[in-house]
Amino acid sequence: MFDEQVSAAEQLYGPQLRFSFTRKDLPTALDGLEEYYPAETIKRAERILREQMRKYPVYFRCGELAFCKSG
Repeated sequence: MFDEQVSAAEQLYGPQLRFSFTRKDLPTALDGLEEYYPAETIKRAERILREQMRKYPVYFRCGELAFCKSG
């Protein structure tokens, strides 16, 4: 469903969705959340973000070779 929605939006408005962080930025981004969330929840959020970065590399800044596509 997400893929279809993004595709439809890009056809109408062009590419709009971009995130300006990489996997290396995740620990900093999640730092300090321990005050609000259990460690298990933070780890789960990190796993989900990493999976989304793997699945949708086109939306993330090319900061690591694993997420860069040549061409």
